[in-house]
Formats: sequence, structure tokens, C-alpha cells
Amino acid sequence: MGVSRPQSRAVCRLVPICGGGDPMRTKRIAQIPTWVFHGAKDTAVSLEMSQKMVEALKKRGGDPKFTVYPEAGHDSWTEAYANPEL
Repeated sequence: MGVSRPQSRAVCRLVPICGGGDPMRTKRIAQIPTWVFHGAKDTAVSLEMSQKMVEALKKRGGDPKFTVYPEAGHDSWTEAYANPEL
């Protein structure tokens, strides 16, 4: 069984939550639709790590969506997965 969706609706294929990575390795994924989530009060993984990845994706021609939950800590996935747009 398949699900039909309008062509105009964007589909995110990468959804990193409270993550990070090596900005130098974004070339292969820059064109993949991405929506990044992070909690501003995360003490386990710095918000700066996601910010650096988002900027690196943009520099490589990507157009990532980036959502920061101001009151969330490391458990930003609860709000992310509850987001009806996701």
C-alpha cells in the first residue's frame, strides 16, 4: 500500500535531533532534504554542533530547515516527533 502526497509538499529525508557531526563531511548529504532539531538548553550536545552542521550544509548548497526549542534540553526529540509538520 502506498501513500500519495502532493508534489509540492517537501519531504525531509534526514532528521538529525540534538546531533552534530563533522562539517567537512557534508558534501554528500547537502542536497538531501534535511530538518535539524536541537534543544537550546542541551548540556549533552552543544547547540553549536547543530549550528555548525546547518551552516556547512548551506555552504554546500543545501537548504536545511533548523528548529531550536528554547526550553528543551537533550530530550528535544519529544517535541520534534510531536511536531505535526514532521
